Amino acid sequence: MKKSFLLFFIIIPFFNYGQSNEILDFKPGYSPETIYNQTVINSSDYEMTYSGSENLLKMLKENGTENPVKIKNLFNVETVSKTGKIGKDGNFPITIKYIKASDKDGKSVIPSGTLLFGNTTLSSMPKLDSIVGTGMEENFKKSIFQMVQSTFNQLALPEKKLKVGESFSQESPLKLPIGGINIEMIITTTYNLKSITAKSAFFDIVQSIFNEIY
Repeated sequence: MKKSFLLFFIIIPFFNYGQSNEILDFKPGYSPETIYNQTVINSSDYEMTYSGSENLLKMLKENGTENPVKIKNLFNVETVSKTGKIGKDGNFPITIKYIKASDKDGKSVIPSGTLLFGNTTLSSMPKLDSIVGTGMEENFKKSIFQMVQSTFNQLALPEKKLKVGESFSQESPLKLPIGGINIEMIITTTYNLKSITAKSAFFDIVQSIFNEIY
């Protein structure tokens, strides 16, 4: 079974940069003692095609089952990430808080206030060590923790110099074990630099995911 969709729980990393004559020195990572507010709206399109004997396909049709089955979803995720003071070893703490995580019907998919704790450096993605959330089953809590950490572990972005209007694409493989099922993905992310100010760089980010479940 193959699907194309956007993964709502992926946390897109923030970027450190240096600026000179409107050229962005793109270096993915987090800075110490900084607050990052993030809003991500992700849409997903699922398409599943049944195959089998003529009798099976006939039975599905008689039962009113569409073939292929098409499902559209929309997820709205708001998080606040806070980093602490950098230590002598170059590490500093990071806390990621879910402010809102809802589906297309407005139903909460991750409870507000859920917290992820970990550590990071200027040159590496965060390494999480714990998750705290209320009203969540332990298995679901563990799945969120593993998925976010797996994303950080397998995310590799290049250091580049960009001018406004320029873009680049990054293709990253990702493997997630969920409830005994392995999901292998190829994530293609395109970053387009829209503008630069004294302290900020603004990107349009388009992400697509192709996956196989087995």
